[in-house]
Amino acid sequence: MERALYHPRWGYYATRAERTGRSGDFYTSVSVGSIFGRLLGVWVAAVFGQCGKPSSFTLVEQGAAQGHLAHDLLSSLSRDFPEVFGAAKYVCVEPLETLRNAQRARLSAFAGKVEWVTQLAELGRITGCFLSNELLDAFPVRLVKRIQNAWKERRITYQDGAFRYAEGEAAELDLTPLPADRPEGYSTELNPAATAWIREVAAHLESGAVLTIDYGFSRADYYAERRRTGTLRAFRRHRRFDDPLALAPGTCDITTDVDFTTLAEAAGPAGLELAGFADQHHFLIALFRNLLARTGDEGCLSAAERRGFATLIHPEMMGSQFKAILFTRAIEPPILCRSLGRWPL
Repeated sequence: MERALYHPRWGYYATRAERTGRSGDFYTSVSVGSIFGRLLGVWVAAVFGQCGKPSSFTLVEQGAAQGHLAHDLLSSLSRDFPEVFGAAKYVCVEPLETLRNAQRARLSAFAGKVEWVTQLAELGRITGCFLSNELLDAFPVRLVKRIQNAWKERRITYQDGAFRYAEGEAAELDLTPLPADRPEGYSTELNPAATAWIREVAAHLESGAVLTIDYGFSRADYYAERRRTGTLRAFRRHRRFDDPLALAPGTCDITTDVDFTTLAEAAGPAGLELAGFADQHHFLIALFRNLLARTGDEGCLSAAERRGFATLIHPEMMGSQFKAILFTRAIEPPILCRSLGRWPL
């Protein structure tokens, strides 16, 4: 999965082609329109206030793709929150040169505001925000399968000119999140890369907040007995494939849902406090209400923004599929975060 997605020449994300929207392979909240970035600007401004309105405020985005969200968010700050925009520095974490070049082109109007690093290790400690949208779902996972009352790891081998699955021992994996009573043949995933990522993010955050938005579930739902084949799948031209090996490596997106419970359990010992967890519907409505209170204008959204907003919060589509999880460090959670409550994890 890592090589198929991130190989610097042949990986799916390494090509210059636009991967989202109607002409791509899948839709994201960003591809709906600029309203998503504008509303996230409300969250950034709230964190900026809780940090004491510092003169230097760093925004770190990982998984910025073609740079659409960065552009929309910086535009939002310059329009709605000029004080935040004046203090802000935007850092894109991007290992792939093709994507860095695409991001530079899209963000040329903000050239003095944006910097690039190839990995989180290049960052110092910051006061500000870490944010990501549909990042963790593309982290390489480990597959496991229940065989003869034990968990076995499903690995990939190459035989007779094709990639195939092969089961082996799972001794090196942390199997703690997995229920012990799943039936024979039950398959699912573990995502140790996500827990390692949140620990690394925490190590670079002096004070501020972390926001990650993705599709996924709490642990009880993720490993529910009805989810017998896990969540691994591939997408190409908006068509879903339940087995990524059905497509040539590098030609499709490969993804899994996120286990938010395990992510939160890793964040706590790393020094982060869970500040909120909700579906995108409730999260974005909270942000819109904050924007409305600030502007006092029910017409603060354009017609295009209103249409995009309706799509983003639709309870049977993106509104329920996507979740927002928020962490803070050394600050009080913004009121809009506290209003979300803490959904069961």
